[in-house]
Amino acid sequence: MLMCTRGVLRSQVPAATNKPVVLRASGGNSILSELSNECVAVAMEDALRLNVCAVAAQVYIGSEYEHQSINNIIKLVDAGNRYGMPVLAVTGVGKR
Repeated sequence: MLMCTRGVLRSQVPAATNKPVVLRASGGNSILSELSNECVAVAMEDALRLNVCAVAAQVYIGSEYEHQSINNIIKLVDAGNRYGMPVLAVTGVGKR
């Protein structure tokens, strides 16, 4: 199994690959500031077009943006349920 972003999937993973792909659906704009400040960066329709087996998003429990990261998962689960797409919540590791 391979977990990657949409950009990596499109540019680096051969279309004929036989490995199941989990698409990372959350992202932020910088690693220099608070890492937990992420949003849903991929629409479920895009995940379906890319033929991935699941989508994943980071969840940052105990962080400054904990509520936002949990809300991202809720949005993805709701969309995933409409299309039958599994959603993974990946727990982010804190700086400490």
